[in-house]
Amino acid sequence: MKPTRSLAYSSRRPGPFRPALLLLLLALLLPEPAGAAVHTFFQGTQYPLEVHVLEGRDPGPTVMVQGGIQGDEVAGFLSAQVLTRATVRRGTLIVIPRANVPSISRRSRLVNVDLNRRFDREYDEFYEDCLARVIRHYLARSQAFIHLHEGSGFYSPTYVNGLRNPRRWGQSIIIDAGVYENTLDLTGMVRSVLTRLNPQVRPADYRFELFNTDTFSLTSPYGAEMRKSLTCYALKAHRIPALAIEVSKSITTLDWKVREQLRATTLFLEKFGVLVELPLLADISFDRFAAMPPEVRINGQTFRPGGRIEVQAGQPLRIEVAQNSGDARFAAVPALYADGRQILDLSKAPRFPLEPLRVLELRADGQRLGTAEVRTLGSWTGTAAGAEEQPLFVLWHNGHLRRMAPGQTMRAVEGDQLLIEGVRGGRGEIVNIKGIVTRPGENTGQDAGAEVVLDLDTFLTRFLVTDADGSPRVQVSRETPGRKGADFFIALEPRRVEAVTLRGPDGQTAVLPVRHGAVHWLQPGEWRIETIRSNGDEDRLLPLLNGDPLRSGQRFSLEPGGRLHLEFRQATTFKPLGAVTLAPASLAANSRRP
Repeated sequence: MKPTRSLAYSSRRPGPFRPALLLLLLALLLPEPAGAAVHTFFQGTQYPLEVHVLEGRDPGPTVMVQGGIQGDEVAGFLSAQVLTRATVRRGTLIVIPRANVPSISRRSRLVNVDLNRRFDREYDEFYEDCLARVIRHYLARSQAFIHLHEGSGFYSPTYVNGLRNPRRWGQSIIIDAGVYENTLDLTGMVRSVLTRLNPQVRPADYRFELFNTDTFSLTSPYGAEMRKSLTCYALKAHRIPALAIEVSKSITTLDWKVREQLRATTLFLEKFGVLVELPLLADISFDRFAAMPPEVRINGQTFRPGGRIEVQAGQPLRIEVAQNSGDARFAAVPALYADGRQILDLSKAPRFPLEPLRVLELRADGQRLGTAEVRTLGSWTGTAAGAEEQPLFVLWHNGHLRRMAPGQTMRAVEGDQLLIEGVRGGRGEIVNIKGIVTRPGENTGQDAGAEVVLDLDTFLTRFLVTDADGSPRVQVSRETPGRKGADFFIALEPRRVEAVTLRGPDGQTAVLPVRHGAVHWLQPGEWRIETIRSNGDEDRLLPLLNGDPLRSGQRFSLEPGGRLHLEFRQATTFKPLGAVTLAPASLAANSRRP
């Protein structure tokens, strides 16, 4: 996975780190499955999300499998990653291997809120809620859902000891109801799979148990929490079979857990009508999944644990993640943190340090790989005294470095990205973006150094400043103790999609207004999007065709007897902005005949 903000480079460059030959051999052993499509959402943000859609040779149902919703459950995202390399013989497999990359990078259950508790209603506060929108989007296309987890201890319907009892979750198949609405016999489905799965589980103490949380019962001890979960949402909103496969965190051998979770998953996929063949795994040790991480460079210098990185004072950091490095079988996602602060992954965001950095830490899927000392060359411009006289805010707006003087107003559109570095020349500066909390649990007013996606729905309205014409402005304040206060403002307007220009099969162009419910009649053949007219940056827009993202320049075919649904969403929030229907002109002519 390569974040948009990273600068990709060839791993064939001269130097001591040369993984290209080994990776080429791995690629030959593990080619991308035929019929597989990979869609990456929220590129260039702190929370990229990959969705793999694998179409089988024979038609069949669509089943979705997801891992990594909670970052401390490693087996789940590794099992899901292996499934992205599977060969699908029948049906369609949708795989989201790492549903919550920031949580995985921190190796924590959550960052702001527990993503697996954001499905009882539509939330709109944190990046986790943007992820939930995409997850819901793909779940709506599925006829069954499998969630991959790791839980504590060993579930048992009766109390055995402190590690094996009804309050534990590990080594269980979790369902929300035995029979749902008298139609879905989840208990029967799970038991039929367990009769095939458990006899091969060794040792016998590690066999899986059926765990019915009885989520919809008001007397269930699990109900209040589980009613917010994704499996419950799948069952209630879409009435499809949904279950979670929980291996145990108390089993220390990761390799064992991944292989057994994969075996259970393939059996449930078969039960739901999807047949898959896993890639060859004989030579893989999942316990060493981060042994060959992606190569990361800082200002052209390869990160090496225990080494030193030299940076120039007053210059931006240039972080590069190699496209063709790391073990392709695990696709571990790198994260680079500065000075022990895990608020911002530098491999996915631009940085212009206003104070010297001391230490950089590299992780791969949350596994700590080591640190490197940072040595700053040159002197820092500006002084604290100078900052007192004329404070100047330094920030990134959509990846562009900007400086704002007190009293100035910056124009922005919803969905834009903001990262405030601080105040030029200051030390230990506190910059507060009024109306939001970027660090839940430690609300000190410090919003510098955190990525913010500007969205009026996430701001507390009482903190917004209203212009004379009634339009809202966001106030950004310097609140450093002992320093002179200062403010600048952000005039934030809703994003609009006005029209889309398509280029057709004979080179002709069609300019189509984007109005809700509009149908546009076009000549059948191949088309592509040429431009999208909007009131903001075009790269903050995400076009989708029949539910799947359209890449820049990608062609699509309008068949003589078909229709296409062209939709536009915010690229950073996945919120809808408008949609039109594309239909062949021949149908319009037929519809006008008496």
